[in-house]
Amino acid sequence: MTIVQEQIQIKEHKEQDLAATPNEDVAELVFIASCPSTSLKTLEELALHSNIYVRKAVSLRNDVPGQLLTKLATDTDCNVRRTVAGNINTPVESLQHLAADEDLDVRIRIA
Repeated sequence: MTIVQEQIQIKEHKEQDLAATPNEDVAELVFIASCPSTSLKTLEELALHSNIYVRKAVSLRNDVPGQLLTKLATDTDCNVRRTVAGNINTPVESLQHLAADEDLDVRIRIA
């Protein structure tokens, strides 16, 4: 096994462990959520994480699929919904839903 293959295997294993465990280091998860090479499966798991900074890091990505942004558009935290409202990939239906959001800043992001 080459060094590159080892590094890829370590990264994949780390992604699986961090996405699955509830008491991990949030800063590391935010980094993983922001990393361009993070798999869609891991992003989907991180989008369900209990920490708002992890979910927000997922919603800030410009390569997140619309269906994942649609899920995040209903997040309980207004900061996550704000970033979804400002994401260029957010589907029109989700933007219409967010246009009626209780948080003024969410609605302003859409305007």
